[in-house]
Amino acid sequence: MENYYTVLYEGWQMQCCGQPFSINDMVRWDVFTFNKTLTDVNQTIEYIYNAHYETSDGLHILQGTVHQINAIYTKYKPSAANPQFLIPVSSLLRSVVDANGYEEEINGMTFDSYIVVLRNVSIKKVTNQIVRGLK
Repeated sequence: MENYYTVLYEGWQMQCCGQPFSINDMVRWDVFTFNKTLTDVNQTIEYIYNAHYETSDGLHILQGTVHQINAIYTKYKPSAANPQFLIPVSSLLRSVVDANGYEEEINGMTFDSYIVVLRNVSIKKVTNQIVRGLK
């Protein structure tokens, strides 16, 4: 039986040290439980990719096939309290086939993250306390 899990893969993580991926690629990612709904895009996400953890507390290894990729774009405006601080005002999802962390701006909206649906996923919880530095 096929299973599906949704992972938030932040753009800065991909730009820093991620490996580009495409639909139908097999991936193996270090993730932590997220279990949140992003209200602006009405999407519940079970896990978040993280390449910069210092301890394996709560770490899982997800392996599966990329089924769907949506890029999240966000429009920002300066905060009334502090114009140097930008606050999000709207978001949209755009289906993409490949993810490399560098998506073009759309209608004044900048790329933020990917929402990735994986299928046929195996999940392994990491039980030892491996300490890892920043990549």
